[in-house]
Amino acid sequence: MEHWAENRVVYDGRVVRLRVGDVTLDNGDRALREVVEHPGGVCILPFTGHSVVLVRQYRIAVEKYVLEAPAGKLEGEEDPETRARLELEEETGLRAGCLVPVSFAYASVGYCNERIHLYLALDLEKTACRPDPDERIELVEVPLDEAREMLAAHAVHDGKTIILLYALLQYLDRQQAHAVPEEARPAAARKQPFPGVSGAIGLVLLALAVQVFLAAGVHLVGELIERPLLTHPLSLGLMNLLSMAVPLAFGLALLPWPWRGVFGRLRFAPGLIVPAALAVFGLHFVFSEISNYMLQLVEPSENALQFMDTLIGESAPVWATALTLVVLAPIGEELLFRGLILHGLRARYNAVFAVVTVSLLFAVLHLNIWQAPGALGAGLLFGWWRLRAGSIGLCIFGHAVLNGLGLIGGRLLPWEIPGYNADPISGMLQPWWLTACGAALAVISMVWLAVRFRNRPKTAPEI
Repeated sequence: MEHWAENRVVYDGRVVRLRVGDVTLDNGDRALREVVEHPGGVCILPFTGHSVVLVRQYRIAVEKYVLEAPAGKLEGEEDPETRARLELEEETGLRAGCLVPVSFAYASVGYCNERIHLYLALDLEKTACRPDPDERIELVEVPLDEAREMLAAHAVHDGKTIILLYALLQYLDRQQAHAVPEEARPAAARKQPFPGVSGAIGLVLLALAVQVFLAAGVHLVGELIERPLLTHPLSLGLMNLLSMAVPLAFGLALLPWPWRGVFGRLRFAPGLIVPAALAVFGLHFVFSEISNYMLQLVEPSENALQFMDTLIGESAPVWATALTLVVLAPIGEELLFRGLILHGLRARYNAVFAVVTVSLLFAVLHLNIWQAPGALGAGLLFGWWRLRAGSIGLCIFGHAVLNGLGLIGGRLLPWEIPGYNADPISGMLQPWWLTACGAALAVISMVWLAVRFRNRPKTAPEI
């Protein structure tokens, strides 16, 4: 294991930075290291059904023309899948109906931290080709059999392209091994990844059905052992987690490719923690006031009141409520909604439609009109984060903070605020300044996040 003892950036260019310094080895000795820092990139292999589309361009670094798959550099912390779709259209004039995540590869781990996200592009349709002004690109369509021969003859010299060609052959072999007669498969299933809108609705209905089934089972077990299991927050948390896990497992089983790319990265840039937490903190007070208005319009049912009392009532153990709200619910719900469902919808539709649809379904899952506006707003926020940061971990973090603030305000805050935590189900409005400050903080923090998403963070590389 090596650690930087000291280092400095000796060159900071438009594409790369060069960091030079000494590292401390495991035996205490020092050694010189030179590391090229790169924001990362994407590489996409388009497959028409009978051939692959490559690009030929002159590469000054090796002083010759190179045949390679379309590729591009990530801008800041943008979502790799979004960049992959843009690069594919710009360089080849093709739009992918289905983008299959393969994996990622480091360009050269000995001296560079560039990470290249790899995709197969299927179900192609023609659009306008828009190469950069300084790019001189020649499109080359290579029949699949010829691509096989080129690999066998070691005629492909670009590493990321070699990986993708072998990945495509493996993908086609797997599809052939599990082939279903074409006429027996629905047209949408032949062309589009799962889930679409109907599939997403089905997954949510399945989650609700599992919740009902589990609630009935827990109630029955509680009756048999004469203990009120349904009134313990941990029971609600475990039921919620299982009700998310069942449709999640079902949906992942329907994917024809490895699901590692469905969720994006778990890690996210540390510089996003503060603005993300502040955005959620501000929105928490805005959602609280919206809920007050909803309570004035619709009186909560007895079941809804009992549910809230089970979670954050005075008799609920704080540790169990915290585990349910801050750990179990964010993990299960984000993996299903901002993971599987958003990934499927984003592959079929534009980003706005995908995020709004997922957010509406997320609001429906909560099954009450008082929480629905807040769930919708949170869903839009987390969907934006998921696409821009490419990290499901950031969504889980934000969800956990939002739920944790509800617990703090409902149970742990040492003073009472009218309309907020003093008689919170009465519909009484909270002080106007609290809502205004929350809204202002949310706007400022989201602008801060937008700037962070655009700009590459100046961090030391992983070694």
